[in-house]
Amino acid sequence: MRTSSATSASAIPDGCRRRQVRGSIRRGAGRGRPAEGNSWVSNRNPVRRTPFTAAVHDEDVTDESRADDAATDDSLSEDDARRAVEAVLPEATVRAVEPADHGKNAVRFVTVAEPGRETRTVVLKVGTRFGDDGFRAEPHLLSLVAERTEIPVPAVLGSDPGETVGDPFFVTEAVDGRNVEASPARLAPGAFERVCFEAGRNLGDLHGAVAVEEFGALRFGDDGLAVARAFEDWPSMFGESAAMQVERLEDGRFADLVPSLASYFEDAADRLAASPHSFEPVVAHNDYRLGNLLLDPAATEGEERDDRRDVTTDASGDGEATVSESGDVTAAVLDWESPVATTARYELAVTEALLVDWPELDGDERARCRDRLYAGYETTNALARDEGFEERRRAYRVLARVRLMRNLREEMAGRPERAVDARADEHRSFLDDVGVT
Repeated sequence: MRTSSATSASAIPDGCRRRQVRGSIRRGAGRGRPAEGNSWVSNRNPVRRTPFTAAVHDEDVTDESRADDAATDDSLSEDDARRAVEAVLPEATVRAVEPADHGKNAVRFVTVAEPGRETRTVVLKVGTRFGDDGFRAEPHLLSLVAERTEIPVPAVLGSDPGETVGDPFFVTEAVDGRNVEASPARLAPGAFERVCFEAGRNLGDLHGAVAVEEFGALRFGDDGLAVARAFEDWPSMFGESAAMQVERLEDGRFADLVPSLASYFEDAADRLAASPHSFEPVVAHNDYRLGNLLLDPAATEGEERDDRRDVTTDASGDGEATVSESGDVTAAVLDWESPVATTARYELAVTEALLVDWPELDGDERARCRDRLYAGYETTNALARDEGFEERRRAYRVLARVRLMRNLREEMAGRPERAVDARADEHRSFLDDVGVT
């Protein structure tokens, strides 16, 4: 089984200046190509490992209960998978249907034969678990991303609102790449730093590509992408999100931290509300992590080191790290099914937690990867570091850490209990270091 794989700018979201605005999402309305022009992806030759699933979806802002990424949806029959692909590719003959190792919705790798071309694999994704509007947001957003950014996403071959198999679905080309799930150690030397640099670059590109007027979860409505439940402002969204996530710690091993965390976030939300800073929303991926990336096979374990491309980072004379220009490691960014309108700074903080803060990396390695993330961002967007920049970043990192704490078991799935305990202790140490406890 396989694993599924303008020039001047005004003030921007949470300290960031948008270099180019190429589209917009307005209240109850979206702009861009229809869902049929969208994409999802596949993962060929994957490196298998227990998936890193910490906060795969931000339930705090979507109001939907999401299944963890390790659960495989087996509800789609092979006959339905065949009918779905043949509806999109009427000249194709389905040769084989193979389920993905895991997925919140049904994902199938389908081998097809078509007149005049070689047999190929396409990827079918069916919205079997969540509401139609939520699922349909993914292909619509992917069409905008493909059209308006340089972010690598799979090409969509077609979609269906649910008429063929009873659930909405879309079909994409397969992307040649590997998914290393929860193990940056499987990457060639320097490759993970390159992944972090590309993450920042991609997020900066995304944040500057599509304008949105309100904060909240994005869904697909009659007029396209729209904010499903708008918040009055960013401090309101942050405060409600924090309160909800902290509440969900009450029955677990971090229950003793709930009072101090609740107090911390109440104060943080009040400080945000009193801040003279202008908070503006951006469209956020909301789940940028290794498990949602396909990487160049040459950068992953299993290739001879001498055959791998140079993906190292070097130190320049001024002490700043520079990334080699030998080529990208990220082949595709996947799983766009939970987009939200949040602030750029908040998404960067969440990405620090999901992508950079690995238990296997020491403090120096994390610092380098974090620097690469922000350096990459500033190649496609800009961060205005005003007086309150670091204070806001700290509050966002604390909330992102709570997101990880809430999903400790999923994050550490497949690892010994002592590793789970060590990760829990690390979370507590982090909170001590930033003055929460």
